[in-house]
Amino acid sequence: MASISNLDYFIIVFYMLGMVAIGFWFSKRHGDFEDFFLAGRSLTTPLL
Repeated sequence: MASISNLDYFIIVFYMLGMVAIGFWFSKRHGDFEDFFLAGRSLTTPLL
């Protein structure tokens, strides 16, 4: 049975922290639920 090394743990933690950081960064771009749901009303009619 294979065991997980310290490098594997580091990669997993680094990936999770990166995903959280990207989530926080993109969340700053959306003001509220309507802005998120309607893409700031910037989509054209065929995409809606």
